[in-house]
Amino acid sequence: MLYLQEDIADGMITMLKGAMAELSTGDPGLLNNDLGPVIDELARQNTINHIEQQRAAGRKIHRAPLAKSADKGYFVTPDIWGII
Repeated sequence: MLYLQEDIADGMITMLKGAMAELSTGDPGLLNNDLGPVIDELARQNTINHIEQQRAAGRKIHRAPLAKSADKGYFVTPDIWGII
C-alpha cells in the first residue's frame, strides 16, 4: 500500500503505470522476469476476489496486463486503486 499526497498523486500514478507496463511476468527462475506467480490457485482466487471487490467499489485506476508467457501458473498482475 502506498499513500500519496494529493499534490503529487497524479505524477506518481503516471510513473507507476509506466513501470507496470514494463513488468515482465513469468517464471521467477528466469532473470528477465520481474513478477512470479502466487503459491496456488486458492491464493490466486483470493487475490482476484479482493481485486473484484475493489473494482465494484469504484476504486480501480489501472491494472497491468498479464503477459501471454504467464498463461501457465497462478499469476495476478498488480493494480492501482484510489482509496479516499
